[in-house]
Amino acid sequence: MNTQKATQKDVAKLAGVSQSLVSLVLSESAAPVAEETREQILESAHKLGYPLGGGRKKSRGRTLLAYIRPSVDREPEFDGRILDSYDQFYNQIQNYLVEKAYMADFEMIVRPYTRPVEVTHWLIEWGVEGVFWHSNDLSLAGWVAERYPTVQINRHLKIPADSVLPNQEEIMMAAINHLRQNGHERIALLSQGRGDTTGQERAQAYLTCMRQYQGPDYEEWMNEKDLDKIVDLLVARSPSGPTALILGDMQALYLQNKLRRAGFSLPDDLSMVGIDNITASEFSSPRLTSVDLQVEEIVNAAVSAMTSRLKGASGARKKVEVSPRLVLRDSVALRKEAGVAPSQVERSQA
Repeated sequence: MNTQKATQKDVAKLAGVSQSLVSLVLSESAAPVAEETREQILESAHKLGYPLGGGRKKSRGRTLLAYIRPSVDREPEFDGRILDSYDQFYNQIQNYLVEKAYMADFEMIVRPYTRPVEVTHWLIEWGVEGVFWHSNDLSLAGWVAERYPTVQINRHLKIPADSVLPNQEEIMMAAINHLRQNGHERIALLSQGRGDTTGQERAQAYLTCMRQYQGPDYEEWMNEKDLDKIVDLLVARSPSGPTALILGDMQALYLQNKLRRAGFSLPDDLSMVGIDNITASEFSSPRLTSVDLQVEEIVNAAVSAMTSRLKGASGARKKVEVSPRLVLRDSVALRKEAGVAPSQVERSQA
């Protein structure tokens, strides 16, 4: 007798749809899905013995957990394909989380972050017993953490909850060391004015690294929210301006488009290292070197932390940091005057 549990990947294969779509349907999220497709997925899950929630009733007495995931703002200045890639990035976290939680004998439901009152009513209505939190709303996060065992994913807000996230100092060290190995000393960080603790830690790690190397730190660039202003500063071609940027993948892809139209030759005129390694980075021009956050490891640690709390573990809230991985592509140029060899980090597959 085969006692191996069916997975969402198995359901997706039988239904002939993507795993992301299976995750949305089986997690009871509010995402719009054609009724025929929904029925096809549910029927496939039933055939494989994948447990279904059956409305608001828990299956087989499993503990019901919720994942509050970020919503991607449809900002008009960003190409829709870039925004879709961030949706895919969050879907990847969601898929891992739903799968790993199920394998640990939990049941999962998912909701994108919306107005706080809607989220609180939803959590109460479903009878949720634990929450994976992935939003920067400090006030709502505090409310949730006071009432539910809570584990933050890729966040470190000051609330009574465990957190699992990539090591910000290692992110900065990986990006800065790679750029310096390719002859760059004038390196700027664009953090888009993030006010959360994670953003602050990243900014501090950048400043510490740059001051260690005694290079200009471009601190005034870090909190600039207007990317078009950054474009103007770069187009001005100041001899003291940065030769390389470290920034989120979405901002990097936006700047690539803008700077090419302004006559820049990339990466020769400006090198970039992204953070997140979203899908679109593999297909940008030039392909974007980026720091991969190791999402599966983050999710594994988050599920482990939740399991411990639900079993009654007490004590100080833990901060678990996962080591990131630099994925080399084509967006960092060797500075000719530097006369140094490129980094030997393994390149990603084309």
